[in-house]
Amino acid sequence: MKQLKNMYTQHYDLIVVGLGIMGIMAALQAYQRKEELAVLLLDRSTPMDGATRYCLGLDLPFGRTLEKKTQTRASYARWKFLRATSSILSPFLISDHPLITLGSDTNAIEAAATIELERIKLIATDIQQLKGQVVYGCNTSVYDVPRLTDHLLTHVQKYFFPDILFGNTIERITPIQDGWQLDSSWGLSFRGKYVVAALGPWLNSSCFIHYLEQKPLVKKIVCFELHGGISENTPVYYFFDEDAFIAPVHNKLFLSITSNDWKASVEKLPLNATRQEYQDGLKILKRYAVAKKIAGAHVFCDSYYPDFTPRVTYHGAQNSLAIISGASGSGFRLAPALADAALRFI
Repeated sequence: MKQLKNMYTQHYDLIVVGLGIMGIMAALQAYQRKEELAVLLLDRSTPMDGATRYCLGLDLPFGRTLEKKTQTRASYARWKFLRATSSILSPFLISDHPLITLGSDTNAIEAAATIELERIKLIATDIQQLKGQVVYGCNTSVYDVPRLTDHLLTHVQKYFFPDILFGNTIERITPIQDGWQLDSSWGLSFRGKYVVAALGPWLNSSCFIHYLEQKPLVKKIVCFELHGGISENTPVYYFFDEDAFIAPVHNKLFLSITSNDWKASVEKLPLNATRQEYQDGLKILKRYAVAKKIAGAHVFCDSYYPDFTPRVTYHGAQNSLAIISGASGSGFRLAPALADAALRFI
């Protein structure tokens, strides 16, 4: 233990807590601002063992609040730039697909869109245009987020040499004269001028939660696997009214719905969908005449606010502690904008 303590006695420029897509994006963007930063990366478990593991990697160009529209637009531009100028993203692009958006309120859909949408007619698909439905089209991409996140971490380690320690929990965070002291479950203490916490649904059971006046809720997410094969041209369907979507991923088709369970727990999350959630899934398939049957369900959770808009909250001298919360199942697509906001004072 003495040897471990000696390894981490320096005062870091930046400490990132949480090594999912959000935390690793924050580390990468910090180095892109200042390569000489002394950075420590921490995680309670192994990197990518949280919500990032279950992320479908789907980029939906919508935001239902002004703040989320701003986040979506900024992140969309960042991902587009990386795809055009770097080889970082291309190996982890699973597929490109047409995105078909359906909803009953033209004004609401157009107000929420962050890119130009095209009015379309559905022809020869597994879904039928219903009376009163507005249909829009554009393109979207699906990424393998766990593998991409692992690659980004490897890239950061290879070129910037941060210290990294995982498998221990931060139990206490204390303001000090020039930043923050973090005390871990291993009896180690770390000091950093700036701290970014990106803990996803584990935020609520961490010491960082005490710094939030408005606490996010941990919400259950249900993703139904559907029977039937897919092709290269299989569309992604986004059901605007229900905030649900059908997406092809790894040669399988998934229906993701919004569960009404707002009191989930990462420690006690049930591994099965309820009868009500199953019926909600069937209701969406029936409403839009989707000719698919449910084969099974995958259950996980994420951190949400009631308006589904993530927050970056600042504390301390020079706003040196930034807490990213309420990613609302959009961690991948909003990671660049939220990481950039968390690093605004560096």
